[in-house]
Amino acid sequence: MDSFVFFRQEWITSLRQKSFYLFAGLFLLIMIFIFLIQLNIGGLSSYTNVTATAFNVLLYSLPLIVMLLGAFSITEEQEAGRFALLLTYPFKMRSYIVGKYLGQFLTHFIIITFSFGVFSALSFLFKAADSGSVKGILLIYLFALLVTASFLAIGILIGVLSSTRWQAMMIAISLWFILIMIWPMLLIGSLSFLRYMMVKPILMVLTVLNPAELLRVFFVIQFEGGSIFGQQYYQIIDFLKGPATLLYLIVYLLIYVIGMLAGSTFLIGRKVKK
Repeated sequence: MDSFVFFRQEWITSLRQKSFYLFAGLFLLIMIFIFLIQLNIGGLSSYTNVTATAFNVLLYSLPLIVMLLGAFSITEEQEAGRFALLLTYPFKMRSYIVGKYLGQFLTHFIIITFSFGVFSALSFLFKAADSGSVKGILLIYLFALLVTASFLAIGILIGVLSSTRWQAMMIAISLWFILIMIWPMLLIGSLSFLRYMMVKPILMVLTVLNPAELLRVFFVIQFEGGSIFGQQYYQIIDFLKGPATLLYLIVYLLIYVIGMLAGSTFLIGRKVKK
């Protein structure tokens, strides 16, 4: 019951904040730009320049925005003193964290769904997409939702670890820079010092530790574009081509999100006791 109260409060608060409408406008603008590229080049039925552009734009923008908004939802309450007021009431920290996460996720879900709806309507209205592009649009939509779900959990954890919004912003940008911007260079640089027999298992472990990389590899494979990753990824590609891989992916993300939220609950409990 406490989780629903916090969920409802977070949802109402999000609707009143300018960041909600700023994110909605920004994401809608991103989808319109992808539509314009699609209009000139082609559809989304296979792995093309349009598909690659859509993945890259979403991968570079969504994790940072989502982490910042998730972290700020925690630190803003701490800075404003509202969290200290909440502590005068009896509630479980688990309910607080879960309610925050679900409220934020519903906000992002509505924005992403609305933007993809506009994108799909424009694509079929201007005949930039055909019936074969429906699967591609749905896959990219699912990619955006799963990236949001995983990095929002990281953002909540960042908010718990931070004392101010400035600190949360610096941690989020640092993580985004490592996990998104320079991740391929880190892999190439670190794996080049290892023996050949160790490269594949360590590459698989590192890919699993970074949800953005795992999601990118998985969805590119669904577009029959797995050959772009090279020989070192063949073992991962063979596994992700299986019939039940989507189920495995969802289970992985559930474990990842629950782990992040459990860590957030534990750390905020220790923070309060101090």
